Amino acid sequence: MQDDTQLRTDALARLEKAADWLVRDGVEYYRANGAKGLKSHLIDHFLVNLWVTPVVPQDSSPVRLAIKSRGINFDINRIKILPDKGRNYELWMAQISGQDWSGQENSCRFYIVSEDDKKRRDILLKTQHFKDRLKRAGEADLVFPTDDLATLYELRAWKFADCFSEYKFAEKEIYFGAGGKLQMK
Repeated sequence: MQDDTQLRTDALARLEKAADWLVRDGVEYYRANGAKGLKSHLIDHFLVNLWVTPVVPQDSSPVRLAIKSRGINFDINRIKILPDKGRNYELWMAQISGQDWSGQENSCRFYIVSEDDKKRRDILLKTQHFKDRLKRAGEADLVFPTDDLATLYELRAWKFADCFSEYKFAEKEIYFGAGGKLQMK
């Protein structure tokens, strides 16, 4: 019988692989196969559950995908899209949390992804700490703006401050105030 630590390690590894696949291929798979098809694929290939109905708009609005296994949750969000020289560059974040009994502490995975005109995505950068830019050889850095409240709200840095240690905005909570307007606390 496996001990609890090994079960947690195995679940986390499966969730990591599933998150990478979702960032790369999940949007198009969902569009072709729907929530039921996506749920079956995640169970069959990664042994993880799709536990919230995906939000996958046709426009550049945020994408939301949520998976879990053994009390560990990965909330995977496409935060921003930047068009540049015929390609789209996407900023994704997986917010990782867990039930108290899972032993999982809050953490993050950030992805910068390149999408071509055929909707194929390549992960260019994956890191545990937020990066607002991608350095490109012989070209200007690709910079994801973090000065608007909508982006800061989607990042939820105040809940995952360790993932944003280089950024002062992590000290500020963004919330919907009176009239449904985003505000900074």
